[in-house]
Order: sequence, then C-alpha cells, then structure tokens
Amino acid sequence: MNIMSLNCRGVGCEVKRDWIKSLKIKNQLFLLGIQETKFVGFKGCLDKAVWGSNMFQCEVREPTGFSGGIATIWNPDQFKLSQSISDQGFLIIKGEWSASKASYGFVNMYAPNDPVRRKTLWKKLERIINDDNSTRWIVFGDFNAVRFPSEGMGSQFCQLTAIHLNNFISKADLIYIQLGGRRFTYMSSDGSKHSKLDRFMVTHNTIIDWPHLKANMLSRLHSDHCPILLTTSMADFGPSPFRFFNSWLDILLTTSMADFGPSPFRFFNSWLDDETLDSIVKEGWAVDLCSGFFTSFSPLSVVAGKLKNTKEKIKLWRKIKSEDERRRIEEIISIVNEIDLKAEEKTPPTAVMMERKELIKELT
Repeated sequence: MNIMSLNCRGVGCEVKRDWIKSLKIKNQLFLLGIQETKFVGFKGCLDKAVWGSNMFQCEVREPTGFSGGIATIWNPDQFKLSQSISDQGFLIIKGEWSASKASYGFVNMYAPNDPVRRKTLWKKLERIINDDNSTRWIVFGDFNAVRFPSEGMGSQFCQLTAIHLNNFISKADLIYIQLGGRRFTYMSSDGSKHSKLDRFMVTHNTIIDWPHLKANMLSRLHSDHCPILLTTSMADFGPSPFRFFNSWLDILLTTSMADFGPSPFRFFNSWLDDETLDSIVKEGWAVDLCSGFFTSFSPLSVVAGKLKNTKEKIKLWRKIKSEDERRRIEEIISIVNEIDLKAEEKTPPTAVMMERKELIKELT
C-alpha cells in the first residue's frame, strides 16, 4: 500500500502534471492525494493526465475560484468506494479494502490558514473518526500547522495552534508516522522559512493491519512542498521466481498474432531547436548510394536508402542525447536536493536560491 500526498500549488502546468505522474509510476502508488489543485473540473479533465492510466477512480473537492482544491485518485482494484464526504478543508473517501474486506477511510486534508476555521476542521474530523472507530483511518495532507517549535525555522511558533492540533491528534486517537528524508516539508521561495506542515497519521487498527508503515519526504522540485510517501516496509526476498505453465503453449499454438511490422519512426518538432541535428541529417543524407553495386538502383531506391540511413543516424543521435539528458536531470536533482538540505540548517545566499530557480527552469 503506497500512498503519496502532495500540495502541488496548482496542476494547470503540464510540467508539474508530468512530474506528479512520474512520481506515481516510480513509487507504484495505490493512492494519490493532491492539495491545492487550483483547477475547477479536475475530475474528468486532468485526473488521467496525472495518474497516467485508465485504471483509476477520482473524487474531488473543487477549489474556490483559483485557490484550494483537493483531489484523491486511487486504484479501484484495491479499494472499493462506498462513500465520499467533503467539507471545507478535507475530502474523505470510505469503502472496503478488497483483499481483507475491512473498512477503510482516507482523509485528504488541506487545512485553512485561518486558526478559527482550522480549529473547526479539527473538531469535525475528530467527530467523524470517533463515530466510526471500526474503520481503519489514514489521515494525510497539508495541516498548515506545526506541532512543536522544532518543526519550524525562520517563522514564529504559535503555541495555541500547536495545542489545537495536538489535541485533535490525541482525541481522535491518531498515531503520527514519523517522516524521514529531511527536516521540513515546506520551504519558502527564498529559503528563509521552513516548516513541517505535511504529514501522515493513522488509527491504531490501521497499524494492526499494516505494522511496517514508514513515511518519507521526497525531492521538492516543482512545488514549495515536498511530496510525502507512505509505504509498507517489508523484507525484500528478491524477485519472484518465474513460473511457466504448459497451458500457455496451447495459447501460443492456437492464437494468431497480427504482425504490424516495426514501430513507426516518430520525429518531434522540438528536435529542430537542437543545432547539432542539422549536421546529423547532412551526414545521414551524404551516404553515397550511386556508385558500385548501387548504380543499378533506381533514383527512388537511392532516395529511400538515403532516408533510411538518415533515420538510423537520427535514432542513434537521439539515443545519445537522451542518455545525456537523463544524466543532466539526475545532476540537477542532486544539486537542488543539496541546496534544500543546506537551507534547512541556514538561510542560503540569494545567489544560491537564484541558481536553484534556474536549475528548476532547466527541468521544464
């Protein structure tokens, strides 16, 4: 059971949607909780673009204007929805865990900044959770509050806000899953303010079902919040053994598979922006097919040969370029992570944060 929560600060940007989708695929998510979608009509419009496949269900709480918005997307093979509840600051999906038939409730939260409305939110959720104590509850999202002075840096600690949050955790009988990876989930654009605003909490019966839960903060690339990931940490016994069944031979012998030939060659207009492509095309086209054995070829055959050679040159060029791009992306992520981790100890110079901003732009 892998769950990721992210305050993404809007999903209208394609780069950000691709980033979220890559995280979903890489971490093999069962459920994805997004806060601050800032997009009216996310369900049925952008949900598939974020999830990356057709196998999903989605529930949303629409934003007010261009602020807020909550979305929860999940794999329906693992969880069968029976009820959806939403109110200011939260979206709940309740249903049955397919494998065990147990009742589960997932609370995706984007708590208000206003302390009065935030306290009201805690009271509502406390009542909902306590009125259904047979359900396994998993609470996650942006709580917009810290619990202790150590969970913030560069901003004033509000003791009353912390008391209200800690009272909610206590009265709802929730267990906080300690986050690893770094100290804070939020960082301001200039790197001067840090807070641990995002978190996972579960009820005791959830821990009984999943005793090896752990949570980690992932790289903060296209948002000022880190994605946080909840996983079940189990022993790794290596890959499952490969099993071959004789019945498969019957399928192979009786099923006729259509042969559609090799995959078509795809050319992207964005490649034209690369200055090195011109020389690659010239090199591919310059192959001499008009001498020796090839003199008997028709002019059309010569052109076809040149096109084929050019195509192979471009494919090799793209393979090399793709590998260079992959290494550069890894390098950028490493530098950004290093800047973020150092910023958690000391406010970085303006020049360093400008460098970070330019590196993130390079990823787009």
